[in-house]
Amino acid sequence: MATNRTPPEDDQDTSKEEDQAAESPVVTAPRRGLVIVDLSHAQACAYARGQD
Repeated sequence: MATNRTPPEDDQDTSKEEDQAAESPVVTAPRRGLVIVDLSHAQACAYARGQD
């Protein structure tokens, strides 16, 4: 169990790296994926409400 609480900085390092990587490269290619997800979410909401 003590080994699980040993790499606490590793988690923070990954979070910081992900934040930086999700602030630049995400607007290059994954941006389209985000748009698709947004549309899917909106469609799912409309579909759930019965508005299609």
